[in-house]
Amino acid sequence: MPRKKKTESEAFDLLNSSDFSSQVKDTMMTMASKRKAVTNVSSLQDVAKELLVWDNIYVQSAIGMKGFPYGTLIELIGQDGVGKTSFLFTVAGEAMRAGSPFFYVETENKPMDEARVKRCLSTNPAIAEKMYEKITVQTCDDIPSMISGIEDYVDVCRDKIGVPPHIPIVCAVDSFSKLMSPVEAEGRSFYSDSGKKNGVGDAKVNFGHSKYAHQWCRMLPSWLKQKNVILFIISHQNQSVSTGFGGGSFMSAEVAASYNRTKIGGNAFNQNAALQLIVTRKGIAKVGTEKVGTIIKATVAKNSYGPEGNFFEFEIVSKPYLDTDTSTQPSLYFDNTLAKWLADNRFFGTMETRKRYSCEEIGALSEKADTFCQLFNESDLPEKLGSQLKIIGYKVRDTSAKELAKVEDA
Repeated sequence: MPRKKKTESEAFDLLNSSDFSSQVKDTMMTMASKRKAVTNVSSLQDVAKELLVWDNIYVQSAIGMKGFPYGTLIELIGQDGVGKTSFLFTVAGEAMRAGSPFFYVETENKPMDEARVKRCLSTNPAIAEKMYEKITVQTCDDIPSMISGIEDYVDVCRDKIGVPPHIPIVCAVDSFSKLMSPVEAEGRSFYSDSGKKNGVGDAKVNFGHSKYAHQWCRMLPSWLKQKNVILFIISHQNQSVSTGFGGGSFMSAEVAASYNRTKIGGNAFNQNAALQLIVTRKGIAKVGTEKVGTIIKATVAKNSYGPEGNFFEFEIVSKPYLDTDTSTQPSLYFDNTLAKWLADNRFFGTMETRKRYSCEEIGALSEKADTFCQLFNESDLPEKLGSQLKIIGYKVRDTSAKELAKVEDA
């Protein structure tokens, strides 16, 4: 008896096909090789972002990830004096601890104090000294020289020094807002060869600045991915001025600042950034009645991999008070805000009484924030909490059997 021929709809069943993706991938790779073209076709389920881990569960919960994704652009937007540079060097310490080189482009001619940089890098003075010696710094005046500097550094690391492709290279520009466009830099930049000097108002420099920012951002995604670079951009926050009708905002100036992404360069980085953090002042950090620093709030304005609108807080410590013979207090201090966050959310039964913290699971009874956080970080609770909050990068426990049992019992 002749075999019945399948209809077109019967011959192809996408959802029940076990080898659809592999067949498409192999065939496309073959076709590309015949054209002598390069392709990186893969199944979406095989595409997973690796992360440069920032070992702080409080920050991780706010950004929804265990750290910063490889091959991406991260933008930090903030007013003056809110610890943007301290934030960068704290990230640099985390990166260098994981083996990643760090390149710092300085544009404002006001490098941060050596002792403060070391406090950001590591609480161990010996390790901080080693890290400090390994950081490469370049001062740039204009956008083209900044781009050349970053690309040259990455090429040297990859091709000359031999940094493996799987290790991300971390670069930072502090700040992009102070870089000149080529028209502005004519006769004024350290890199300019022209004898002509442009004066203020000679050209539409803001449009030129924005044009170069957008042009660079069109090239960035491919370059960051190919070279495995994590790029941090600092942008100065400008005041958002509204000339429309309808009266002012009901938000306070501090709250409004947490939503303001107005800055030089237009929307170039808004479109490219995987993560944007807006940094604002919240209050004064005190020990007793003495001011020791500033409380800072970082709001997640954009997040391509996790939730938006979350925030985390930290203290910029200008008068360290917890130094010992073997460790230094970091300039970017999280213990007070981390402990308060755990208590506010009652994670693992954490309780606060007059700025003293208790948690039975780690044996903490009425401890100060620094001692409490040390006990917490040395336990397995951060791993459990990361899994519980379903933060990307942590293993999420399979609770399907338990949930199914609940349904069957009901």
